[in-house]
Amino acid sequence: DNLAYVIYTSGSTGLPKGVLTEHISIVRLVVNADFVCLNNETVMLQSANIAFDATTLEVWGPLLNGGQCILYPYQYLSPEELNDVIEHYQVNSLWLTAGLFREWSYYVPDDSPLKILLAGGDALDPGAISRVQRILPELTLINGYGPTENTTFSTTYAFDKPHNLKVVPIGKKLTTDEAYILNASCEMVPYGCVGELCVGGDGLARGYLNHAELTAERFIESPFYDDSKVNSPSRLYRTGDLVRYLPDGNLEFLGRTDEQVKIHGFRIELGEVETQLARLESVDSALVLAKELVEVRQLVAYVKAHVKITESEKAEYVSTVKALLAQQLPEYMVPSALVVIEDWPLTPNGKVDKRALLNISKTITGKKYIAPSTETEWGIARIWSDILKIDIEKIGVTSTFFELGGNSILATKVVSQLDKLFIVDVTIKDVFRMQTIKDIAIHVDFLKLDGMDDSDEPVEEVEW
Repeated sequence: DNLAYVIYTSGSTGLPKGVLTEHISIVRLVVNADFVCLNNETVMLQSANIAFDATTLEVWGPLLNGGQCILYPYQYLSPEELNDVIEHYQVNSLWLTAGLFREWSYYVPDDSPLKILLAGGDALDPGAISRVQRILPELTLINGYGPTENTTFSTTYAFDKPHNLKVVPIGKKLTTDEAYILNASCEMVPYGCVGELCVGGDGLARGYLNHAELTAERFIESPFYDDSKVNSPSRLYRTGDLVRYLPDGNLEFLGRTDEQVKIHGFRIELGEVETQLARLESVDSALVLAKELVEVRQLVAYVKAHVKITESEKAEYVSTVKALLAQQLPEYMVPSALVVIEDWPLTPNGKVDKRALLNISKTITGKKYIAPSTETEWGIARIWSDILKIDIEKIGVTSTFFELGGNSILATKVVSQLDKLFIVDVTIKDVFRMQTIKDIAIHVDFLKLDGMDDSDEPVEEVEW
């Protein structure tokens, strides 16, 4: 029960906080482990950042089982140097972050001595899994999920050979642990329904160093504690992760409770949109974030394609992806913009750097740019440019008001400006129904003609 270490984590968001981990939590992870084979023949590489809780497995996994722990000799991790170290020291057991695993999957040698590979820390890429299994069919590949507060792993999943599904389970709980899917009232949700994963058992940390209030918030009393049972945990940790049971009893990760965003009045789970994107054949991997576009919060999807997409192909690719996504999701959940990336930016811990993604300014809505051609279209474009704070040269007649960052409040301003400029009675319903400059211009021109009496002459010839 003595304290083994204090390791700092910020989780998904927030300031770093020290997690107090006891000796029993480490022992429970690596001694007599049922999810991975660790023995005196284990040669495991220690390559993670020393301040990352994966180091617990990398160091004590081999050393508490009579094996060898190989320290990565270079300052930075790269797939090529990683392969050199694995070959030189005949490493047979390895742990990689999801991001590094994805990059390494393109450099896997067919003569690698690896027998066991664990990956985690983020959602695993199905394409990377397939690539690795194709080259190393005998490799045991394990998805390890768990927060630092429950000592590295809470659940694990050993992939079938081959794994052909788009769904990547996080598996089942460790035998020493407990796992429950609860609602906001700390009641278990029906089987197959989505809820927050709460874990407990020997892996559970004491709490946060010098943060009693935060400890009480995240480490809760277990409503299922039974003092007549020897291993019944009295406390649970609220992971903040949304999961559900698959039909085979494995857990599927669906996103974060703190990643629920409100767009145009609708509450949206970012993980749900990411899941649908990842299931598209043309998508290798995807991440969805809420971003301020023209002072309005919008959904932006960051996508890595299965094949390299050239600059000239991106607009058509984006349009196709959004059209397919629209068949699976309601309109308000389809991202306003989509960014095609070649490689994921990573943090020092090997996770996707979301801040770096948000700093990418180039977004593509998937619509081919067509410049306004009539006076009415130019007039509407000038209104949009003024209200949305967008350069008029970037507003095409096929762009929709909401793709460019508009919302219901700004739409009322558009209606007011249209009425003043064209002296017609355009309604808010018209803007929602038509959306594009081309369609609204046709409607405005029709209203202008309809409002003339027989003696009126049109100021200009209307192009239909």
